[in-house]
Amino acid sequence: MDEMKAKLLKEHLPYEHDMLDAAYAFITSDKRNDDAKDREQWFLRNAAIVAFWTHARNLIEFYEKSPHASASASDFTTERLWPEFRLKKGQPAEEKAGEELRTLINEQISHLKYERVKAPHDKLGEYDPYNVKTAIDRARRKFECLLTPEAKAIWKNRQSPAAVIYGDGAATNCIEIIETQPLSPSPHKGDQET
Repeated sequence: MDEMKAKLLKEHLPYEHDMLDAAYAFITSDKRNDDAKDREQWFLRNAAIVAFWTHARNLIEFYEKSPHASASASDFTTERLWPEFRLKKGQPAEEKAGEELRTLINEQISHLKYERVKAPHDKLGEYDPYNVKTAIDRARRKFECLLTPEAKAIWKNRQSPAAVIYGDGAATNCIEIIETQPLSPSPHKGDQET
């Protein structure tokens, strides 16, 4: 494998996932303050939202083999992934319904334009990060299962954080990451490290 591809697997792709995970943890935690009157809190909240959607878009383009990205998951797998990255009004899309996530992110987060989305029901909503992160994690696990032997020797399977609800019985909107557990498939007996 050439040096650029190896570096992508060792450094750049893990960085994208780490940033997505950290931004997701922030925007779903009690550290996020939607009523922030303090300029620093306002900035932190918006920076985390932009970071989440920017890294989500990068990962979506990588996993779906976007013509806009030079690197693709298919460069490292035995077959193309064909992930589904669509969203329909706060819900995962079914049967190719809904809008392409990349389009929604570009229109609402990444580009300054006259036709800004104004109606709340048309905007990326507060439940959408969960659906998007779940879809990206699913694509990553599929990617890990389909890696070529050469790529498998370089890539380190990731562990998704386990989310635990905390707070009083009625407060189910606070999430704390307290441990990680592997969600990737177990290695085959012949692939186990010694």
